[in-house]
Amino acid sequence: MIARFVPRSFPPLGAWLALLLLLPGCAGAPPAHETPPPNVLSYPLAGLPFDEYWTGILFSGEKIGFSRLSIVPDGSTGDYVLRAEAALRFRMLALDKQVTLTSEDRVGPDLALHAFSYDHDLDGHRLVVAGRVHDGVLETEVRSGEQSEAQHFVLDAPVYPASAIGLYPVVHGLEAGRRYDYLVYDGETRSLAPVSQEVLAAGADERVPGAVFKLRTRLHGQESLTWLDAQGRPLRDVSLNGVLVSRLEEERAAFSI
Repeated sequence: MIARFVPRSFPPLGAWLALLLLLPGCAGAPPAHETPPPNVLSYPLAGLPFDEYWTGILFSGEKIGFSRLSIVPDGSTGDYVLRAEAALRFRMLALDKQVTLTSEDRVGPDLALHAFSYDHDLDGHRLVVAGRVHDGVLETEVRSGEQSEAQHFVLDAPVYPASAIGLYPVVHGLEAGRRYDYLVYDGETRSLAPVSQEVLAAGADERVPGAVFKLRTRLHGQESLTWLDAQGRPLRDVSLNGVLVSRLEEERAAFSI
């Protein structure tokens, strides 16, 4: 979904949303294909059997929002544009926080980041983060109100957007036992963050109908488990010891809070 960057006065929200970027996804999901589970699953970006998906987001069993990710090819450059949005509302005791997030990441066919723009609003406090990769350097600018800050990161390997974490193993290959390690740019911490992903199993899972692969992802010392269908869509994602859950939903259901 969306790289998070929020004021340090509310750090838990940033941690939750960093995980949401990983892989949303089950109950109420569109039906999966009735085909035998594959041993290996891989789709190039140009051959993905979907061009967007919607998810509902639950915290402690209560729905708090939705997210959407779309993949749009740019025929003039050969790039792909990953567009993401999310709307969340937290009500806990005297706390009532509303968050809207939008992002646009321009990537190559391998999901490597070329340029990005993120626009986040936390209770009226707006933050804009933008950047591009040029001559082996990631150039970024963060704007909040009248203030701005620029940062440059020298790269010795490709860097990927956080919105691509859910797509990375689908594009590069899902097979039980495979492991992927790579860097993403994290808009919340304004840093390059290592991601580790491991494909744990192939085959049906009775707890998540339609699932054919299970994936473990680690980012910022936190872990999420994701169940994927035969199209490579995330049916269900569980993190924070089951407190935070996202599930694949139809567009109309995702909007319902």
